[in-house]
Amino acid sequence: MKRENLTRGIIIAMTFFFWLSAYPYVPIISAYARDLGADATMIGLIGGAYGLSMMLLRLPVGILSDRLGRRKIFIVLGVVGALIAAGVVLIHPSPMALFICRIFCGVQASAWVPYTVLYAHSYPPEQSAKAMSVLTPVFTLAQLISMLAGGILADRFTYLAPFWLALAGSVLFLVLSPAMKERLPEEAGRPEALPKKTGGESVLAGVRAVVTPRLLLLCMAGTLAYYLKYATAFTFTPLIAKDLGASDAALGYLNTIYCACGIAGGAVAYRVARRCGAAKTMAGAMVGLAIFSCFVVPFLPNLPLVYVSIGLAGFFTILLDGLLAGLVIKGVDERHRTTAMGFYQAVYGFGILLGPVVSGWVTDLASGSMVPAYILAGILTLLVAAVVLLWNRKQKLTI
Repeated sequence: MKRENLTRGIIIAMTFFFWLSAYPYVPIISAYARDLGADATMIGLIGGAYGLSMMLLRLPVGILSDRLGRRKIFIVLGVVGALIAAGVVLIHPSPMALFICRIFCGVQASAWVPYTVLYAHSYPPEQSAKAMSVLTPVFTLAQLISMLAGGILADRFTYLAPFWLALAGSVLFLVLSPAMKERLPEEAGRPEALPKKTGGESVLAGVRAVVTPRLLLLCMAGTLAYYLKYATAFTFTPLIAKDLGASDAALGYLNTIYCACGIAGGAVAYRVARRCGAAKTMAGAMVGLAIFSCFVVPFLPNLPLVYVSIGLAGFFTILLDGLLAGLVIKGVDERHRTTAMGFYQAVYGFGILLGPVVSGWVTDLASGSMVPAYILAGILTLLVAAVVLLWNRKQKLTI
């Protein structure tokens, strides 16, 4: 038990540097892109590039990690991607450099697949949902601190300052990474994650073992949640705030409020779902997201009201995120947990890609008005909430 507690503590501590390597520039990247001459479509592409690489990498990383029975090596390689992401912009600031930066940030985010499973392994298998309910507020806090610091640095110095901070976070993680230990398959008294066959058949078998109608439903909910998150809070809502007079530091505060309220949402996700039921909690969170992320934001007349709306959106987003992460690996054989999480995170990467790209395209079609893009996102979210409730009538979602 002492060893498991020590492992949990080290992973939680390292989580801060993991997200410091990629999140300091999140609050200002859209404003920086516009400053460099990017139009709404290009800003959307920059925001969506993050999801593109996650779509391509997260499932293969999950499968390979399960087959090798190793997680740490993929985590370290992901942070190397974050190092490259910051370095590209520092060497040659331009909209294209920002696009490449976000591609490599997606490489770093793909390492979150083995990261979550590495942490979950320090808990008994039946407590996977509890493990995610602990880790979700922690990584949200890490993101919060990183974005707050990045916004303040951008305001006091230049838009490049947050990229220097991210570079420092990458280096610190890599220097400290030897302290992060993982439980190897032989130590856990179990066989290697998958048979040692190297053909494509065994890979497909691993995917088939986890892809169920239940997982597909969770993927659909996750995709819409991340569509919303990256179309609004992480891409275009900062531009609405900027137009209402927000400074670069205020953009950092915006994301700080989002994450701070998200920590509260993540902290109560497990308990609320146990009391109200997983499906009702998911659907309720999505309705809250539709209202406070989409139907309200484009019509707000001042910055304080944007802060209130973004805080409520953050609460519902992280509540939903923590609940979904726990449900994805609940009941999945330990040999296939990383594959299941990789599949889920790869699919919701599609939402991260589409959210900003579709919203940017719709905004340009509407001659710069963001209202149609926000309304579209809200309607889609309400539709998915209805699907979740209808599904639950036939097959109960249990936490």
